[in-house]
Amino acid sequence: RTKGPALMGSLGMQTIKYGLMPLCILEQISFMQEGSTMLKQPADTFYQIADEFISFITGTELSEQSAERLITLLMALYIAALELPDADPETEDAHRGSEFPQIRISKRLKTTYWEVFDPFENKEPVCSDLYDDIRDIAKDLLDGMEEYDAGRPENAVFEWRFGLNNHWGSHAVDAIRALHALRT
Repeated sequence: RTKGPALMGSLGMQTIKYGLMPLCILEQISFMQEGSTMLKQPADTFYQIADEFISFITGTELSEQSAERLITLLMALYIAALELPDADPETEDAHRGSEFPQIRISKRLKTTYWEVFDPFENKEPVCSDLYDDIRDIAKDLLDGMEEYDAGRPENAVFEWRFGLNNHWGSHAVDAIRALHALRT
């Protein structure tokens, strides 16, 4: 019987900061290499995944058939964001003016779903929209990408981490759950 690291490798798993991770996700997150810088490498990786996410949602008609790829990208974004270091913005007036991207969604795709905002409170479910989730995630990512493109990686990392904890992270988790329900 195979045990330990040999088994993890045969299952396509690798140990990272937060435990075991499927290699298919790690292929999206290439900054787990020795010698990476504290800020630049995770930010570069996050930017690449965010760019791939933006390209996917703007270049593909979102449908039930594309749900698995979208789930993979959202999970990769979330994991990569957890690896970003804490950062303070270089300037107080960080740019937040990105346009909402144009997203094509199949008319047959269910986009509304029910959710509970706070799973620890006994509240009634509310209606949410997958289209709104994806647009809000993209907008927040683009704000950070503009900072990064302008040569302000600290601002970009601040934007992405702030959004993970306060806005786009919740939308991503909700979208993953809704997309999972669509594909099953």
